[in-house]
Amino acid sequence: ELRNPYFKGSIAPKASTTMLHGGGELAVFEGFFSFLSYLVIAKKTEQKGDQNSFVVSSDFLVLNSLSFMEKSRSKMESYASINLFLDRDNAGMKATEQGLSWSKKFQDKSTFYKGHKDLNEFLTQHGISQLKQHPGRGRHF
Repeated sequence: ELRNPYFKGSIAPKASTTMLHGGGELAVFEGFFSFLSYLVIAKKTEQKGDQNSFVVSSDFLVLNSLSFMEKSRSKMESYASINLFLDRDNAGMKATEQGLSWSKKFQDKSTFYKGHKDLNEFLTQHGISQLKQHPGRGRHF
């Protein structure tokens, strides 16, 4: 992925990215910057001793494009729990609904950053120090 204030692109061919730790839980992201934001939040809350659903030891899937959602279905469904951290725009919410319709193993975790386009925008606007100051965004999200 290539980004700066004036350009957003990627090197072809585009594909999904997986990071495996051998867990029974999978966290799914639409883009790499949401994944990196997740890691920042997970590390900070872990250091504070907070219990939450942001787990560094889970397996990760970065779709890099919603077009890989269906192609990644069998891989995702091999997990006991699939946490979706997709964008809260029309396309991301549609993909989330699709996952939720496939199985009860899929969970929508985007409610954590409701009111923001994605996890990265939430982190950029609020910072890690303000996480507990937002209603519904405390220890158990």
